[in-house]
Amino acid sequence: MSVISPPDFVTPAHFHDVNQFQLFVQGSARIGTHKVGVGSVHYAEAGTPYGPIVPEAERAQLPACRDPDDQKFLEAALAARAEFLVTKDRALLDLAKRALPFSILTPEGFAAL
Repeated sequence: MSVISPPDFVTPAHFHDVNQFQLFVQGSARIGTHKVGVGSVHYAEAGTPYGPIVPEAERAQLPACRDPDDQKFLEAALAARAEFLVTKDRALLDLAKRALPFSILTPEGFAAL
């Protein structure tokens, strides 16, 4: 089977009922935190969740968080097409005034909406 996705399509985290190999023949992306590109092979056993698959073009919309461990939360919000990222984390909140595809709010700020 061949799957072709548009360059801005984010595949949410998911799993398959059968073992699966994926061979990337075009573009570049991240599967979770792993970089993949042309020639990369990804294997997932049946029932093993993986993803999201985020194209590099989509990730380019995101600023780099000063705490690299927090970048995954920005990427998850982007992949989920979230309207809000609710957090108490200072490194993420420092990005709240940046132009992003979602808003970053404290729990109190979200509750006040």
